[in-house]
Amino acid sequence: MVTTLPQGEEVVFSFKGKRLGDLTYIYSPFTPEEINLYRWKDDKIINLYSPHEGGKRKKIFISFVEMFEVKSYKIEIDFKPQQFYISGKAKIEVESKVDSLERIRLKLNPKLDILRIYDEEKRALIYSQDRLRESLYIYFIHPPPENKRCSIEIYYRGKLVPPKQVTDVIAGPQYDKNLTYMAPKSETYFFSRSAFWYPSPPGDDYFKARLRIIVPPEYQCISNGELIEKTRLNDVERVEEIEKTGSSVYIFETKYPIKYLSFLVGKFTKVEEDSESLPLQHFYSSGINFQKKGLIEEAKNIIQFYESKFGPYPYEKLSIVRRIWSTSGGHSPASFIVINELSQAQNGTVYVNKRSPVDLSRWKEYFIAHEIAHQWWGQAVTWKTYHDQWLSEGLAQFSATLYLVEKRGEGVLPPILKKFSQWTRKKSIWGPITLGSRLSYHDPKVYQAIIYNKASLALNMLRDLLGEEAFFKGLQEFFSRHKYGAASTKDFIKTIEEISGKDLTIFFRNWFDSYVLPEVKVSHSVLKAEGGYILKLRITQAKELFVFPLWVEWIENGNRVKKKLIIDEKKEEFDFELKSKPRKIKINPNKAVPGRFN
Repeated sequence: MVTTLPQGEEVVFSFKGKRLGDLTYIYSPFTPEEINLYRWKDDKIINLYSPHEGGKRKKIFISFVEMFEVKSYKIEIDFKPQQFYISGKAKIEVESKVDSLERIRLKLNPKLDILRIYDEEKRALIYSQDRLRESLYIYFIHPPPENKRCSIEIYYRGKLVPPKQVTDVIAGPQYDKNLTYMAPKSETYFFSRSAFWYPSPPGDDYFKARLRIIVPPEYQCISNGELIEKTRLNDVERVEEIEKTGSSVYIFETKYPIKYLSFLVGKFTKVEEDSESLPLQHFYSSGINFQKKGLIEEAKNIIQFYESKFGPYPYEKLSIVRRIWSTSGGHSPASFIVINELSQAQNGTVYVNKRSPVDLSRWKEYFIAHEIAHQWWGQAVTWKTYHDQWLSEGLAQFSATLYLVEKRGEGVLPPILKKFSQWTRKKSIWGPITLGSRLSYHDPKVYQAIIYNKASLALNMLRDLLGEEAFFKGLQEFFSRHKYGAASTKDFIKTIEEISGKDLTIFFRNWFDSYVLPEVKVSHSVLKAEGGYILKLRITQAKELFVFPLWVEWIENGNRVKKKLIIDEKKEEFDFELKSKPRKIKINPNKAVPGRFN
């Protein structure tokens, strides 16, 4: 069995389990999660954690991410779609963050063969690969000192089939019936972060890039940044390049920093274009027989709405690409969006499965609103560790909900909140929001219910708790402070507390760091009083103290009345003086607060 080689003070050993097969245990003392248990039969990390340390010992860890930063890329790619074959050259500019940078670590798909690596003076550099962790180690001849920038060139090639996207994605509509996937006449080829198709940073460095992509003449290419040049490859000088004559050459440049590079190759038709304020483009691939005109106008409205809530759109353009794929959903790299659509059934019927935690496709704007939200949350601001993944998916889900309410009115909010709350109650026992991607180990629906839905509910409660002005001012400040960088849950809390002037320790501790939901006993009485009635409410929390806004609703004199209560103690009483006797009193009517209310 091939295993990984320990680096530095790491310990690695492999063994065979009776039921689980070959396993590899890795102890890496200077990483955020020190213990890693890997199962080979299904290529899965089955345990990842840091051991508990008593007392007030402060944990120290060092990572390659902190030793250097990637500043820019110049990448040239020749891609042959039919063979899934990539030939590439990547020039990478890095900046040392230590006194003497002896080596760097990059991520590269082990299916790609490295031909050679040079430094700035064209000297060949020694390198090694850890194929288990898709890592490439490069060793400098003369280590650059702190703050010194230098560049390396990596030549590589190999057959690489695009893998499934796992970040900045949203699942599409789910179906009650099995639908047969009908492949389009021409496939599309999408290489994004999970492919590791270029030597990428091990962390979330933001960088600018220039990307030159050569594809056969019948294909088009879409990527990050602005398309600054499109030409034909005609002037070939070597005999081995003759077959490339006539190939299309696309050159993209990013004006703003991005956290990873992506490109999509296929046969596309441009439906719409708008460059009035922000360049917007709408493409669809072969096999799609309906154009969805008006998508650009919808995208423009969504962007304008998000700008009013979060701050300016962070990139130079937005391209929207619809393609036929075997699974529905979407993926949102910086400055473009890929929306997967299933082949339409012959009768045009769509079977929506209400058992999906995140599917709000009954409102047609949902998917595009969620994916555009990722340009702010997930791209311009990303998460530091898996504990903070809700900053991408939770904020995107919350943003999409905001837009649906803006577009369709307050009437859409109750069914959305009830669905989110139902799934949160059903899956909350598996872990808190800050458990991140580890929630998906047993059931993908757990991750969706907690990271998308519970986080969205918590943000909605935070908005009601702080008020519209303070909440959105806090979001704008958080986005401004951490734009083109990675942020943590602590960063978010710090910003919101500073802007609102409130101590939110209890709110975030119980809603984000705990799997427990509130258990609340509510009793009410209506007393006759001089000139009317008094509605008395008594709120008692049975177990942990949660802080949350609680909506109460009743009918008074034929009119619906809604009141917001701020619950921040275990026992509280509220009195309302009314002129008419209230009827149909409802506590937490839209299930905006997930938990048990008796």
